[in-house]
Amino acid sequence: MHLSTLSATGFIGVNQESPLSKTTLIAGARGVVGQPLCGALERIGHRVIRVSRSDASSENKLKWDMANESLPVIGPIDAMVHCAPIWLLPDHLQSLADFGLKRLIAFSSSSILSKQNTQNPSEKMLVNLLRQGEQKTEAECNRLGIGLTIFRPSMIYGLGLDQNISRLARFIDRWGFAVVAGKADGLRQPVRSIDLVDAVIKVLYLPTTPGCVYTLAGSEALSYRDMLKRIFTALNKPTRIIGFPLPVYRFILRLAAVTGRFAYTAEMANRMNSNLAYDNAPAIADFGYTPSRFLQKPVHDLPDLLV
Repeated sequence: MHLSTLSATGFIGVNQESPLSKTTLIAGARGVVGQPLCGALERIGHRVIRVSRSDASSENKLKWDMANESLPVIGPIDAMVHCAPIWLLPDHLQSLADFGLKRLIAFSSSSILSKQNTQNPSEKMLVNLLRQGEQKTEAECNRLGIGLTIFRPSMIYGLGLDQNISRLARFIDRWGFAVVAGKADGLRQPVRSIDLVDAVIKVLYLPTTPGCVYTLAGSEALSYRDMLKRIFTALNKPTRIIGFPLPVYRFILRLAAVTGRFAYTAEMANRMNSNLAYDNAPAIADFGYTPSRFLQKPVHDLPDLLV
């Protein structure tokens, strides 16, 4: 049976295998992608099991700390979308396969590309974890016969749940200005979480997408400065961007790291003038990926600041 499916944001006008009666496990179900994904899958007929490290308050919630616990008994599952750190996944794939898992979409990060030449030890560790997570997940899925697709999203934002655009927007909303290093002309492609939800729904039922890795970014490549201007506009605030030479900006970030809860790295300042734009063409060609313009719907993307 085939049907046209309602996506998270609209209507997907393609024929897909019916998702009705599918049981899908969502790891990272409380996050910026996982939370809207659960609702979207339920609306098209999935039985969704939400994975949480602490909350198992209902029948369709599974308490599971993937970093420290083996997989609890869950019964048969058809598919899984892994929105948690990818390096937590490989050690559990045998157990997931034993419960019937045949289809997996795993989220990695475009940081595996943008931070591959970083000199910062913590960022190097992150890149290694992502790379090893991808490689081990791919090897295990090949061994177990699980159809794997990997997503590498760029700067995710939406629903006020992210630590990227929402953090910048909260600072601007509180203080009325933003601070940048130099020209801040490095390109960015923030991607809306709902667009990633739509990508998941489209890819789950396409037989051509297992074995593929997709970098998913927004539809616009904006300079860091122009990205900030868009945030000011969304918040209905006059644009006030203060630029400092790179050494001065680094000092400001170090000070913020010492006096607050800000994890500073020198590369943060360097990358503000580096291009982090990506090619969506493979995803557009393979499954009709349709990312939004940046902050196209600010009321939905920054709900804690705009009512």
